[in-house]
Formats: sequence, C-alpha cells, structure tokens
Amino acid sequence: MGSIDMNEPIETYKNKKGEVLKIYYETCPKNPKDWSNYGVIVCFHNRYNLGDAHPTINKDDFDSWDALRKYLIKEKGAVVILPLRIYDHSGISISTTGEYPYSDKWDSAQVGFIYTTKEKIKEMAGDKTPTKEKLVEYLNDEVKIYNQYLNGEVYFYQLIKIVKCNLGHEHEDVLDSCGGFYYIKDCLSECDTDDHEFKRVD
Repeated sequence: MGSIDMNEPIETYKNKKGEVLKIYYETCPKNPKDWSNYGVIVCFHNRYNLGDAHPTINKDDFDSWDALRKYLIKEKGAVVILPLRIYDHSGISISTTGEYPYSDKWDSAQVGFIYTTKEKIKEMAGDKTPTKEKLVEYLNDEVKIYNQYLNGEVYFYQLIKIVKCNLGHEHEDVLDSCGGFYYIKDCLSECDTDDHEFKRVD
C-alpha cells in the first residue's frame, strides 16, 4: 500500500444538512480470525504469524503440502479445503487463487490451507447446511477479509458538523464515529438517510 498518512481522511463526503463524513484507515483493527468463521486457517511462514493458532500441527511432520492436506481431511475432519498462497513483495497478501501475482515464481508460494469441518458448519449454519459451492464462496470471502486486515484495508468514519463561533472561527463538532468496516459503502450506509444522502466531495 505504500506510505499512508493515518491522520488524513482517504475519502470525504457531505450531505445537504452540512454534515461531513470523513473516512480513515483504522490504525488498530481487530483480527477477523477472532470472529466466528466457517474457515480455519493453517499457515506456516518463517517471518509472519498468519491464520489460526495450531500448536499440535508442525510443518516438519509433513514432507509436502499434499501430506498436510490429507492430514487435515483425515485427522481434523476437513470437508472443504482450499490452498492458500502468499505474495510477499513490499507487504504481504494471501489468496486461494493461483493467478498472478500469486503464481509469481519469485515472490509467491503456498503458505497453507483454509478448511471447514462439519462441526464448524453446524456452528455457523445450524441445520441449514450450505452447498459445497456456497462453502467455497464463504471460505474465499473470509480469506479476502483476512487479506484486507493484513494490508490495513479496514476503515473507520467520523461524522462531523462544522460549527462557526461568534468570532467567525470554525471548529469541527464530532457527532459520531465508528470503526471496524471492511467496505467504505458500509460506513456510508451507517450514516445515510433517505433525506440526506452523502455525496463524495474529493
């Protein structure tokens, strides 16, 4: 992402009431792996601590990624399992895709797996078991969210009102603020009303 000024908004919006909505990168986002998830991420990397804790799984016990995949299916009950690849160049990103840049022979490699189990599915979906295609979609979405977390692509907003004092000076009165958003549109939906929709000004 390069150098980011965390004190400057990345997008600014206004509405007809004169309120200003400023969107920032969140400096200390919560790890989405602490949420309830379908997927369990098992990763091994020399420099980065990625995914879920897995103290009973040691990479040295496996001679290949396929051996680990078979272990996760047999011993951990994985019913849907996807490979995870890392792209490590001026920051890191992970994906289940093998497409470029995750196919780059210099800066990418497999780093682990994301999988789900019958127990996880029951915990998340109750008696309404999703199809395999839907479970793959859920796991991919969880990896995308986790990738945003790794890259700092998490947002918070401030809703402010510009207030003028008697001497003609202006100051910002913070009406509301909230963080933990992975999509800017969700910041907007928190603040938009039918009568006062925000419009981008920058």
